Amino acid sequence: MKNKNLILTVSVFTCLLLLGISLYRTFADPTKFWYCSPTKPRGNDLEAWQKTITPKQQTEDMNEDFFENFTVSSDNDNFTVEHTSENPPGNLFAFEFHEMTPGEPHDIGAGTLKFSCIGTAYHDANQTMSDDAVFRLYDSQLQPISNTNLIESGNYATTEDGSNFRYNPWPAVQFVFEYQKIEDIMLHGIKIFDSRTRKSLTTGYNSSGSHDSHQFKTHIPIWHRTPIDIVIDVSYGPIKTFEFAPRAGEGFDVKNFKCQLISVFEGVDNRTGSSSSRDNVTIHKFKKTPPDKTGLLTFFFACLPSAHHMPVTFEFLDKDGNKLSTRGSATSSYTHNITMKQPLEKIAIIRAYYRTRRQRIVIHMPYLPGLPEENDVIKNLFDVHIPYVMLNGPGQVERFLKNSLQLGRSRSIGPTPGNSIHSAAFPLEFSDVSIRDIAQFYAHGGTLHVDTENDQLILEYPTPLWMRFRQFLQKVFP
Repeated sequence: MKNKNLILTVSVFTCLLLLGISLYRTFADPTKFWYCSPTKPRGNDLEAWQKTITPKQQTEDMNEDFFENFTVSSDNDNFTVEHTSENPPGNLFAFEFHEMTPGEPHDIGAGTLKFSCIGTAYHDANQTMSDDAVFRLYDSQLQPISNTNLIESGNYATTEDGSNFRYNPWPAVQFVFEYQKIEDIMLHGIKIFDSRTRKSLTTGYNSSGSHDSHQFKTHIPIWHRTPIDIVIDVSYGPIKTFEFAPRAGEGFDVKNFKCQLISVFEGVDNRTGSSSSRDNVTIHKFKKTPPDKTGLLTFFFACLPSAHHMPVTFEFLDKDGNKLSTRGSATSSYTHNITMKQPLEKIAIIRAYYRTRRQRIVIHMPYLPGLPEENDVIKNLFDVHIPYVMLNGPGQVERFLKNSLQLGRSRSIGPTPGNSIHSAAFPLEFSDVSIRDIAQFYAHGGTLHVDTENDQLILEYPTPLWMRFRQFLQKVFP
């Protein structure tokens, strides 16, 4: 009888001990309680989403003194342009607002535009950064398609170079549009939003057009199934054509748009120019070519109300009317510069083509196809599965988490301890992990907080006892 009581006592004690250990592990691991909503709207991007999706347009009065605020100078090393810094407000070009059904032709002028293909690419768990990622391609109805079905388009990518994930460690996505019989069509870029959080998912993109199709390619910081809104602006004819001499001060003016050639720089180094801002002044610098070398010719334009997404293309003609080739262009808020290898004396006329009509088109997609199937149903963004990612430093880990959790800001509080993420050896590779696993590594030595109300990720490090004591003494004996 005594033995039975002893066995029962030991059994009960063992069960209680195991239960206690289990409860301790649960409550001692704060990562189990981390939560970030995949649906709650983010405040910082809500206004941007509303301005983009809603057809309300801003009207701005032309600043008659705008072009007088540009100053041009030169020294032994650089050509320099300076002007007052400010960002043009959005929706400056009048447009018609339309919604497009995926796969169905959308009428534009006398022609049609159709969203025809979408593709996603990312590294699988058995790959590394040295491997190219294969695009999983789908039609507008999100059905898988093979490369042979896209031969007619000819403007799509089958793989994404592994090196492109070094600074953009999220899935690569491409969108292909086809068009027919649209006079002088011009697609002005792409914006992508999470339909539920209203979070903007695009910070940059590459685009190309050929064979009556246009491709946009970008990296989007989502790994899970969520509805998205795709927004593009399309300008088209009838065209208004303007011609002017290649001299500073020349340009053209049409309705609510003005363009002026600020300066022409001869002998520019073929490396990209630089731009910076200080004291409310933007400074553009173009490095000069050494005297023993032939440099490029750079035309520097200023435009109102904005050069960004302006419905204009330029041609440069010689005295016989032949079109001369250019090397490239760059746009930044109000400015646009074009480079070419021709000598200035060979250029007789600059011709500008202004498209008089514009549409803003919104496409609602139920989800982005081809992402990891483990993420088809996600209730907490910390549970999102990541097949593979390589991160190159503490800053990139922080940016990866902030963007993957669809937050606008991140910050740390308190003194950084010696065992923090800053003591880790980079680069680091993660395979078959969750965002929670990467966040746990990032938060080592501190406490992580998600504040969706204020759209931020906060990492708080504890203040050591000796430092708190010193702070106390400083208050007592200032």
